[in-house]
Amino acid sequence: MSTQKAVRAPRQDMLKRRLTKIVEWVLGDVSTGTGGPPNDFAHSPQFPTRQHGMSTGHEWYSARFDNDGFDLYILTQYSDDERSRIVLSIAAEDFRRLALWYLWRWAWGEWFGLRRRLFYWRLMRRVQRRNP
Repeated sequence: MSTQKAVRAPRQDMLKRRLTKIVEWVLGDVSTGTGGPPNDFAHSPQFPTRQHGMSTGHEWYSARFDNDGFDLYILTQYSDDERSRIVLSIAAEDFRRLALWYLWRWAWGEWFGLRRRLFYWRLMRRVQRRNP
């Protein structure tokens, strides 16, 4: 009986170590202080804007989480080497509600963009018929 306990103890220790490493990898290592809350200081890639309206087409946008992942900042940067500016600072919880609303409107209201394309296609056909 004692040999079975001796064999099980290293297995249980190994399993416990592996499980601890997985939890630290998923949630962050709180014991050393090197980790942090999920999404803290997470950055999106920068992407250029399309030229529309008053846009010059040379702006770059990005987003980042801050304040332990509780706030979301949307940043803009122009091509003339101006420093990044915070355009919008919003609580992450409010941003999620806004994003879910937008996704719902895009899926249901625009049929994933198809409804808008069909609307403008139909509008162009009607204008072309009136102005041959």
